[in-house]
Amino acid sequence: LSSALLALVMPVLAWHGGPQAYWGVAALGFCFHVLDCVDGNMARTAGTASKLGGLVDGFVDLSFWCLLFLSLGLLVEKAGGGIFGDRAAELGLGLAVLVLLNRATRETYAASHGQTTYFRSEIPDRLGFGDLLGIAVAGLEGSYVFGIALGGYFGVLDRVMLAIAIYVLLIFVVALGLTFSQAARADRVSAPR
Repeated sequence: LSSALLALVMPVLAWHGGPQAYWGVAALGFCFHVLDCVDGNMARTAGTASKLGGLVDGFVDLSFWCLLFLSLGLLVEKAGGGIFGDRAAELGLGLAVLVLLNRATRETYAASHGQTTYFRSEIPDRLGFGDLLGIAVAGLEGSYVFGIALGGYFGVLDRVMLAIAIYVLLIFVVALGLTFSQAARADRVSAPR
């Protein structure tokens, strides 16, 4: 719930926080990431993990991403809009929609097939180059908050937003492609012969 509060404060700070608000948004985003890593481990360690807690965690996580993208758009608009003019907040919300569609599609597949699409549920004995590359690329989303801080400091938040938009779009296309190809492969395997 602390994470939810941090996420809710980000767009308010982005809009009302003045020309240095990017520092606050980046700091809140960083704190969110830390809490997101800690809360599940704390629940498992304390023996308080629950289905409700997992559902709340997922909801708060998706809310954070939506509010982070909106906050970035608001920061870009408050800084003059750059290459996006006064449409940066709309772009931020569009990026949030792509993230939500991606997650919903993956979770729909997992619920109907009882397995994840392109993430392995078991830990491999050895990670190959493709595994390491996938981990590195997927982990880039954790650097958004640093991009916001640096982009605000150097006055290039619009360029940071463009880079994030390209990344989100590529992840969206690749992830959906992998999910749908996995579903098609499952159909071929289960089709009567």
